Amino acid sequence: MKPQGFEQILSCSEAEPTVSIILFCKNAVGTIERCVESVLSQDYRNIQFVVQDGGSDDGTLEILKGYGNRFELISEVDDSPAEGFWRALRRCRGSIIGSCLADEAMLDGAVSRALDCFKRFPTAIAITGDAIAVDISGNKIKEIKGKPFNIVNYLAGKETPYFSASFFRRNVLEGYGLDEQNWTLSALEFELWLRYAMDGEIVYVPEVFAEYAWHPGQLSNQPEQVLAHLMGRVSVIACFFSSKDLFSDNIMMRDYFSLSQCDLFLNH
Repeated sequence: MKPQGFEQILSCSEAEPTVSIILFCKNAVGTIERCVESVLSQDYRNIQFVVQDGGSDDGTLEILKGYGNRFELISEVDDSPAEGFWRALRRCRGSIIGSCLADEAMLDGAVSRALDCFKRFPTAIAITGDAIAVDISGNKIKEIKGKPFNIVNYLAGKETPYFSASFFRRNVLEGYGLDEQNWTLSALEFELWLRYAMDGEIVYVPEVFAEYAWHPGQLSNQPEQVLAHLMGRVSVIACFFSSKDLFSDNIMMRDYFSLSQCDLFLNH
């Protein structure tokens, strides 16, 4: 499926294309306001802000409800953050999708600048950039640079795009069936990058779009989440290597990439 050009996306709206920003969260009372305010303060106004709360009981939900109808909030118990991610993603209506998680923040003008990038690169189906690493309080640690996306390096665990600094054309996801259950939820982000890489051009731009938090409580530091995500990645790799669309049934490459992912998480 070929992505439609940016001009076609513009024509789908009476004025400006809708950009969906997703936030899935649970019990994030300490950081949720910084995250929400960073999205609500964007200078681009046609944003569908999709908030998926996993049934918070620490005051997060009360904070979110305090914003009234400034975003689209659903609070319901889910099985995992991955399921919250999936539910939020399926609620998106915008032509472009981005994200801002509870311990992250979008930088000023991030959405407008991302749309400008899609204008400059009309064949791109995804844009990825740089981020600023911060601690749990939002204090800067350092700027972290992205790089041009390479599917082999990604599979080998040598590079990882910053999801918080990335934006995607939704029509690609629709082509793969957003309403279908043929996705590996425990490794949804990993699978999403692979599907996009197979479908078209992912463009890296040297622009800082977001703050990305490093702290002991983040999902990538929770052993049960890490194990589920790793097993999901191995499952996705096995599936992709049974397809003629990627590397066919090359068992040696499949096993190399699977072991590389294990090594990546072992040394995380």
